[in-house]
Amino acid sequence: MKTIVLIFGFCICVGALTIEELKTKLHTEQSVCATETGIDQQKANDVIQGNVDVEDKKVQLYSECILKKFNVLDKNGVFKPQGIALVMELLIDENAVKQLLSECSTISEDNVYLKASKLVQCFSKYKTMKATIEELKIKLYGEQSVCMAETGKAKVIQGNVDVEDKNVQVYFTKHKCLTIKDFQTALRLGQSMCSAQTGVNQQIVDDVNDANVNMEDENVLLYIECAMKKFNIVDEDGNLNESVNREISKMFLDENEVEQMITDCSSISDTDVHIKIIKIFQCIMKYKTITEMLNA
Repeated sequence: MKTIVLIFGFCICVGALTIEELKTKLHTEQSVCATETGIDQQKANDVIQGNVDVEDKKVQLYSECILKKFNVLDKNGVFKPQGIALVMELLIDENAVKQLLSECSTISEDNVYLKASKLVQCFSKYKTMKATIEELKIKLYGEQSVCMAETGKAKVIQGNVDVEDKNVQVYFTKHKCLTIKDFQTALRLGQSMCSAQTGVNQQIVDDVNDANVNMEDENVLLYIECAMKKFNIVDEDGNLNESVNREISKMFLDENEVEQMITDCSSISDTDVHIKIIKIFQCIMKYKTITEMLNA
């Protein structure tokens, strides 16, 4: 019986883990912002459920806190549409996202806290935070549960699988593993999270996407390391994950290029794990930049 290590787990888990992080972060930051702003639980619950009293000072502070945590507002209170778009693209259709951005982008207030509460109110007309969390749960477990029930493979994503088993084949067919569109969506969301985590701005993200790396900027290096680990491109020791990279690269490179890239980039070594990860990133980018992947 032939078995393989489940490298396809990446395509499920990139989306799933990223969504799981988003769901967890929503819970966490709601609690953090409630503590930081001193809002009472009822008012916080009202905001989460879409009942936003935009004139309430605590609601304003709470809204501003959450939007900054998710990089929807920058440190100067400037609205960053791509931050909310990346989340909403998971939940509502493309036309609704465009309508949301068109409507909510018109909000302009000198008072950044009032602006934040009005933005949350605007977003909530399309999807409340409560509904967002619930739908993220469904996306995480719904399709997977359906496939497991239909195929009888409750443990298919936990380790080695029989590739000749028809039920396993149906499972992966149902998931349409690792399509370019799915990868691009996960990539954009991961970038948004890593940029928020490391404090880099959109220009730096764009530069990195084009393989222009400022080795003197520590935040740039932290951003790249965050993204490389989030997508399992490297392990915690900075070693290239060949199976994951091979699966991703197959979408963008021919077979010979894939094998050449794996050979070149897996041979990179450095006593400093952080520098090693950056070198691996630069190696991969010689074959296909992130910009090219996103535009494929």
